[in-house]
Amino acid sequence: MISPTDSAQEAIKYQGRGDLDRMYLQSREDKVDFNLASIPVAFSEREKEPFDLEYMNALFDVGYNLGRQGYRWQKKPPDF
Repeated sequence: MISPTDSAQEAIKYQGRGDLDRMYLQSREDKVDFNLASIPVAFSEREKEPFDLEYMNALFDVGYNLGRQGYRWQKKPPDF
């Protein structure tokens, strides 16, 4: 059975994806560059609780290291 918390998390996730798609389409209409950074699929850690400091630090480290290596922007959302 899906809990109310799981349902809310899924709703937030898909609302965010829809927002991202709209921003991409608007950038095309306005003829401006679109740049997207995302968490790599290989990142496998999971938060143990909301605001899990260990998890947040691991996310930060991944993003920081990608940036230092010259992260290649994604030019389209995953759905396109």
